[in-house]
Formats: sequence, structure tokens, C-alpha cells
Amino acid sequence: TRYDKLRSAIRRTLSPDEAAAADRALEYAAEHTASQVRHDGSPMLDHAAEVARIGLEEIGLGGDSVVAAILHDVVRTASRQDEETFLRLTDEIRDRFGKEVLGMTVSLSHISDIRLKASREQAENFRELIVSYSEDPRVILIKLADRLEVMRRLEIFPREKWRKKSWESLNLYAQIAHKLGLYNIKSELEDIALRYLEPQDYQHIADKLAETESERRAFIARVLEPITQRLDQAGCATTSRAAPSRSSRSGRRCTSSTSPSRASTTSSPSASSSTVRPRRRNSSAGRPTPW
Repeated sequence: TRYDKLRSAIRRTLSPDEAAAADRALEYAAEHTASQVRHDGSPMLDHAAEVARIGLEEIGLGGDSVVAAILHDVVRTASRQDEETFLRLTDEIRDRFGKEVLGMTVSLSHISDIRLKASREQAENFRELIVSYSEDPRVILIKLADRLEVMRRLEIFPREKWRKKSWESLNLYAQIAHKLGLYNIKSELEDIALRYLEPQDYQHIADKLAETESERRAFIARVLEPITQRLDQAGCATTSRAAPSRSSRSGRRCTSSTSPSRASTTSSPSASSSTVRPRRRNSSAGRPTPW
């Protein structure tokens, strides 16, 4: 079916009761958004389902958060109708999915209604507003998943929205992701935003990084080899990962007066990270509790 990718992730990750609630939420959302489509004509539920999948697989959200992500467009749409309709629907959601799920969806609706002007002062104020609306920290994480899905599909939106959404992602959502330690999401938001805000500079930097990728990976491998050997001798199990430089990292080093040719000299070798774990016999890592 259309949402097999999400259903598969739900089955792998959530408990049977949580998976059943997510299935009910999908059915409920499908019923209440049946007439709504995105800019490319695809069902509106496609967005909510992908937000839920990102939250589950890429952020580590738990059952209630996944249900709230699936239902967030239902509540947002109802909030723009008459009060009686909104109250009836929110009562239904509370009765079917619980008070916590309802609270998250209502908070997400409040955040979506805020209109942001393109200034750094406004971005800072908006970050504070998001926090104030998010008594439950899971709301912020769902909102980041929401924005990441939008940016990954930005080409389906009207061109006049590209720069606004890219500016917001760069100056607001990427900064929130950074503060929360979600560095992969931060970097991806910055990369996509830069691609739309400064397409020529982005492509120039991306080409230069691609040209030197093998050289940078070889450099990292040479640096890591003696370190890994010493740690192995000390009885520590290690995993190492090289993260190639992104266009956004190099692009942010460039000022408005920096020419593209000068910008190409600012790229740095790939960053790397290592995780060190003492070797223990008969031990097993427990599964972390999801949000």
C-alpha cells in the first residue's frame, strides 16, 4: 500500500499496542484529509506519514509522538474551521488517542499559525515562541521532522515560497536542531537551504568537494589507523565514521564579498568521529527509551 514504508518502520520499532494506535491514526487521518492534496496533487497524508517516518527512524520518536505526527495536519485544518468543529474533533482525538497526543497536535497547530518575517531578530523571537508553545519537548522534534520533510520536497511548492522556507530553515530550524544535538538534520537543512538561496555558490562548492572527496577520505583513514590500533591494544572496541564536508559548512565560511573561486579554498577535510566502548564479557546494550 501507499504507506508501507512507514508501516514497516512502525512494526520494527514500536510495541504491538503502539503499532495498533499508529494504524488507527493513519486510518483516522486518511478519513479526515481525503479531500486535501499537496501542491503536486499528492494526498496531504503523504506529508504527515513521512513526518512520522522521519520522527521514528531518523530522530527516534516513540509511539505517541508518531501518532501525533500522523494527526498533526488533521488538527491544523480543524483549527481553521469553526470552533464547534474544532472542539468536536479534538474531543475525538483525546478519546481515541489520549491527552498527550492531543496536546502535541494542538501545540504543533499553534506553531504553524505563527508568521515569521525574515530578520535575525524575528528568528530569535520565533525560536523562543516555539519553546514556549512546546511544554512537551517532543513537539519541537516533530516540528523539525515536519520541516525536514518540507525541505526535501521543496520543489513541489510555488517558487515564491522557496526563499522564505529556505531562510527559515537556515536561520531557525537548523539552529534549533544544532542546540538539540541533531547534527545530521541541522546539516541537511542547511544544505538544502543553501541550494535554493545561493544555487550557483552551492553547485560550485559541491563540485569542488566532489573533486577532493577521495583525497579527504584517504587523509582521514591515515589519521584514524594508528589511533584505532592503539585503542585496540588497550582493549577498547571502537567504531569510526568519516563525515565528508557539506556544501553548507564551506558556504557559511564565505562572506558576501568572497568570490566562488576563493570559497573553494576554504573547504576542510572530512570530519570524523569515533565511539569508544570498553570491552565487556556477557554484556548487552539495552534499547534506549524513545521520545
